[in-house]
Amino acid sequence: MMMHFPEGIRFKYPWRSYQQQVLNELQQHLEDDHLHLVAPPGSGKTVLGLEIALRINKPVLILAPTTTTKEQWIQRFCELFLQVGECPDWISEDIRKPRFMTVVTYQALHAACEKETLDKATVNADLGEMDIIEGLKQAGVACLVADEAHHLRNEWWHTLYKVKKALKPSMIGLTATPPYDVSFAEWERYLLINGPISAEISVPELVKVGELCPHQDYLYLVQPAREEYEKLKEFRERASGLYFELLQEGGLLDALAEHPAIIQPEEQLEWIYSNIKVYLAMIIYLHARQYPLQKIHAKIIGDKDWNIPAMDEVWLAELLTYFLDSRDEFFKPSKDLIKKINAKLHKAGCIERNRIDFNHNISLARMLTSSISKLSAIEDIVQAEYNNLGTSSKIVILTDYIRKEYLVNDSKNDLTLNKMGVIPIFEQLRRNNGTGKRIAVLTGSLVIIPAGLKQDVEALTLSYANAVPSMEALPYDDRYLKLTASGKVAEVIVATLTSIFQAGGIDVLIGTQSLLGEGWDAPGINVLILASNIGSFVTSNQMRGRAIRTSKINPGKTANIWHIACIDITQESGGEDIAIMSRRFDTFVGLHRENNMIRNGLKRLDLPALGDIYSQSGKYNERTFLLANRRDELHERWNDAIRSGSCLVAGMEVPVAAAEKEQQQLKSFHFKSTLRYFLNSAISGLLLYYDLVIRGTLKAMGSRLAGNWLLAISLVLGSGVLLFGGKALKALRLYFKHSDITYELKNIAKTLLLALQEVNLIPNRHSLEDIDILVKKEMDGSLRCYLEHADAHTREIYLDALRELLEPIENPRYIIVRYNRKGRMKAADFHAVPKILGQNKETAETFYLLWRKYVGKCDLCYTRSIPGRELLLKARWKALSNQLQKEAHPFNAWQ
Repeated sequence: MMMHFPEGIRFKYPWRSYQQQVLNELQQHLEDDHLHLVAPPGSGKTVLGLEIALRINKPVLILAPTTTTKEQWIQRFCELFLQVGECPDWISEDIRKPRFMTVVTYQALHAACEKETLDKATVNADLGEMDIIEGLKQAGVACLVADEAHHLRNEWWHTLYKVKKALKPSMIGLTATPPYDVSFAEWERYLLINGPISAEISVPELVKVGELCPHQDYLYLVQPAREEYEKLKEFRERASGLYFELLQEGGLLDALAEHPAIIQPEEQLEWIYSNIKVYLAMIIYLHARQYPLQKIHAKIIGDKDWNIPAMDEVWLAELLTYFLDSRDEFFKPSKDLIKKINAKLHKAGCIERNRIDFNHNISLARMLTSSISKLSAIEDIVQAEYNNLGTSSKIVILTDYIRKEYLVNDSKNDLTLNKMGVIPIFEQLRRNNGTGKRIAVLTGSLVIIPAGLKQDVEALTLSYANAVPSMEALPYDDRYLKLTASGKVAEVIVATLTSIFQAGGIDVLIGTQSLLGEGWDAPGINVLILASNIGSFVTSNQMRGRAIRTSKINPGKTANIWHIACIDITQESGGEDIAIMSRRFDTFVGLHRENNMIRNGLKRLDLPALGDIYSQSGKYNERTFLLANRRDELHERWNDAIRSGSCLVAGMEVPVAAAEKEQQQLKSFHFKSTLRYFLNSAISGLLLYYDLVIRGTLKAMGSRLAGNWLLAISLVLGSGVLLFGGKALKALRLYFKHSDITYELKNIAKTLLLALQEVNLIPNRHSLEDIDILVKKEMDGSLRCYLEHADAHTREIYLDALRELLEPIENPRYIIVRYNRKGRMKAADFHAVPKILGQNKETAETFYLLWRKYVGKCDLCYTRSIPGRELLLKARWKALSNQLQKEAHPFNAWQ
């Protein structure tokens, strides 16, 4: 049985700088039998994974997410290492017949272990989990490579975990997109397979050394089609009308005003503390209806000034959700009113999936994200890029659905294009193709090519699979052929069209993000249009990764990546599509639209203010096309931006209003302390002065009684100077120190890091001296807090906890209570103990003790008790009363 690679296998090219660094440190990385590498698409992870397997030099199982990527692993190994045309017999693609190198998909492994038939050619349904594992053991598998390791979740995770546990192999995890946006439990499962991240390479680093091409993201803004706008307008009018109607609903007012929590709140404290949001919604609603509330409510919420937030759609929805649920026995007599309001909400489209929302309608949000206006936008973008690039255009359009129903078996196709998908996009471009662009479709179940490529396709499939697909002209346009293939031919169709596209035979290729959005290798792409409404971290980065690879045949390549958003002109925020774009742009960094800086987020696109986004969209798009044509400037702009920094940092951004609020509270507190201690000291000193003068005068006059009496006073007043004088100086020092809020935020950030390390929630491989906690004030007054010299896993856990700590309080198990008066008479501020530290009392107390040491005096409060609920209610009310408070926001920037 073969147990080692044949002698003389070498990678045919020199290693890139970051690859060589990983290889140099390979022994250190594999000390725990894990190497977990994070690097962008196009950075050469596949060949690096093959080289690591070669150096481990033991039988290896390689797992890939798709058949396409599986084939690429074998192709790369044969071409770049073995330098042969045919695959040797010691490489297997069959999990039931493992050999020295076995390359299969995650699906194939899972299906075999679960006795499910995925592909009869590769999976034997008679073999179960134990048979598969025993077969791998007999083959001597001691190295396991997981490509695109972010797929290792849910059922695939369970299968691979069992295999890994049984084989105890050296584990190599490769990914461009670790699933940072999953739950802590999922993240832990992910690390259980791959181990902690060993090395991470950023996009700017790879652009710097020429491994990725200069690129730019552009956002094209579209307005809803007329019929879409009418639907939006009708919904807004119905929702607004119902909202104001319910604000005047007499029966609702009566039912709420008579609720025991309103009439006898002191006797209903347990209910209030268990239903904080509902209670607050009641208070806000009744106040808006000018109902006379008892003063005891002000005491309960801890706000004697009655700073009650204005009533809005969100609070009414919160209130009605509880009212309509009817679990409250007190509302049982209102069942007729409940039924009436429920019917009105459904009729107005304000309740979906048992969720009440006056601002958001799921079906309308989907309508906008797939707006037919985007078809015209795609046509505009394609034409603009084609005008600029001509026949050197290599444009790829990715979308979510195929929509085969828009292909007709007739001599004419004039169907109205009213849905977004592969075929509607194809039809939009085909019907308006005045410049002769060569357009093709590539999906898992449908392939369309220009008729002129028939011979090229036949020649390539013949060489790849020794067979050709059948082709027939579209009934309504014989300039295009529809391909039908099966067996080996079907397996090589993607490689065939990719090869033709790379060679310049196709100008525009339209496909689904599920097939081409991950693992597909076509480095010639110079324009990518994302007609997908997916905003997740993993998918967004994988789709963009198709375009930013360098091209050997075009060393000066640049890439434009287009995103399209449909504006909800009935909402100041811009609507759901803008929100999707915001989530998407948070997941990757890139060059600022106008300035030479690199960061993540929509800020870098210089969008019009939300209130002006509709009226300014036309001018914005014109400027966008102008910038997109300046491809020749991208190289120098990236170089300038990269020279301005040295590394990519990840941190938390605290908005202007929140930072100013915290600063003013601290300055006010320390100023009052300074003034109080200064006055005490000054008065004591003044009296002492007069005491000494008077006593001296009287003593000179021979008055012993006065002298003895004033001596006692002198001792008291002298003590006052000593006591208050030091405190005055200390308070004055704190006042000036807190004039810059960065000091306070840095102490909080330090406390959090120490707590996470002390309870072993993040690796303690670095001392505090190794990790730098930096807090900087930006031009707009916002603060940025970030870590330097920490690994990616540490950063992600830390920043997620920091976000919870800085955001308005919701419903944490523990809270930190800070006071601004001696004796804990009045709470000044509240902070949620992050969920990861609030899981149990011990970890929460660790955080509390460190807070006292590095930030200041405070109390730790458990909010699941009655006293704790009382404080939580006051904390929630305090957050609501601060109308300017904004949430902290994660950021990534090159600096």
